[in-house]
Amino acid sequence: MGSLRIEIANIREGSNRFRFRVGPEEIGLEEEGAVYRKPLEVDLEITRSGVTLRLRGEVRSEVERTCGRCLAPFSEVVDAPFEEALKVDGDGARLIDVDYEGDPGFLPGPPGSFVLDEIVREVVLVVSPMQPVCRPDCRGLCVVCGADRNKGECGCQAGEGHEAWRALLDLYRKTEKRD
Repeated sequence: MGSLRIEIANIREGSNRFRFRVGPEEIGLEEEGAVYRKPLEVDLEITRSGVTLRLRGEVRSEVERTCGRCLAPFSEVVDAPFEEALKVDGDGARLIDVDYEGDPGFLPGPPGSFVLDEIVREVVLVVSPMQPVCRPDCRGLCVVCGADRNKGECGCQAGEGHEAWRALLDLYRKTEKRD
């Protein structure tokens, strides 16, 4: 790791621009069911004022996912803005969180630099959907026969679903009666 490394000596007073292009595997970004079709592009502005560094950036890429309703593959654009504040502390950089009153800890990196891999990975994971959907009106699969309902009606009666789920339905009904 350490693909997104910045030397503190290269950060002048005022505004500084950095651009990175990195593969998701290089920063340890692994999402189940996601295949990144393009490298992550990180556009970063660092504003330095004495020992304080204000980071404003955006991470962009394109990812292929599987719809959680109809199981069809689809592509979407990842666009994740972020902001962080750092304070230069000796040979490294210390992360400052304005809402955190304890010791926020050091960012990783060799002396005189810091690495943004963890920040970028977390930002991308936060904007990633837990249940990806190909489109908001996806109708999903038929619970009886498994046909893709986006392609048309299958003719099955909705009813109570497959027999394999009967015990769970009965348990739900018992719980509902108690409430």
